[in-house]
Amino acid sequence: MNTMIPAFEDERVQEVLQGLANNKTRDELASSFGHKNYKTLDIYMRRKGFKWDRTAGTYVLDQPETTPEVASIDRTKAGKVIMMLKDKDADVRQIAMQLGFKNHQELADHMKVRRYFWNSKLNNYEKMSGIPEEATLPDKDKLEDSSGMIKLPDRPPKDLTDFQTYLPILEIIEQNKDKLMELLQSTEDTNSFPKYGLPGVPTTKTIQMITSLQEVVKEFCAEKNLTQRELFEIALIDFFRKYGHGHIINPILRKK
Repeated sequence: MNTMIPAFEDERVQEVLQGLANNKTRDELASSFGHKNYKTLDIYMRRKGFKWDRTAGTYVLDQPETTPEVASIDRTKAGKVIMMLKDKDADVRQIAMQLGFKNHQELADHMKVRRYFWNSKLNNYEKMSGIPEEATLPDKDKLEDSSGMIKLPDRPPKDLTDFQTYLPILEIIEQNKDKLMELLQSTEDTNSFPKYGLPGVPTTKTIQMITSLQEVVKEFCAEKNLTQRELFEIALIDFFRKYGHGHIINPILRKK
C-alpha cells in the first residue's frame, strides 16, 4: 500500500489525472508536456504504476486482475467508486483523485446526491432502496403505531352537499382512468425508453453545455445503456410535444 502513495504525490501524475477529469484527451496532455503523442505519456504513467482504463477513461492503478463478478458492471462514476473500494487496500482519498474529485469530501457529496450511503460493515457505499427520491416521511404525530398506520384526524363527517363538490373531479378521473393507469404504469419501468427511428441522415451538432449537466448526461447514458443521440432525441421529442410543437413533430415521426 505504501508503495502507491508516492505515485499519487507525483506532480505530473496529478496533472494527468486532473486533466483527464476535465475532459482533456491524452494527446492534448502529452502535447502540453512536450511529448509527440500520448504513447510517451502511457510509458510515463506505467512507470508510476498506472494503466489506461478504457471504460473509466482515465489511468488507474495497475493491480492484479480478479475474477469478474457475475452481476452487471455499473459504469457510472458512482459505480466505479464502489468497484474500486472493493480492493482491500483501497484508499478513498486516492480514489477521489483518480476519478477527478477535488477531495474525498466531494466524492462523498457525489455519492450522497446519487442516493448511496456509507456501510461501515462493508467499508463501501451501498445504494438506498425502498424510498422514492421525492418521498418525505410522515410527521410523528400522524403515526398511530410502529406499523405505519396513519391516524386520521378526529372530525365529524362532511355533509353530502360537501361531498358533491368533489363529484366532477371524480367523474373526470373515472372517464380517464385508462390513461391514468397507463401513465402510472409507465413510470414503473425506468429502463425502458421509446425508439423513434427518425427519418433523415445523422449529422453532427455541437452544443454548449454546463459541465455539471454534461456529467449527468454521461452517467445516465452509461447507467441506462443509451447513446447520447438517443437520449437527446427522446428529450427533444417530448419537449416539442409538451410545449406546443406536437403538430410539427408527430408528422415527422409518422414518416419513418
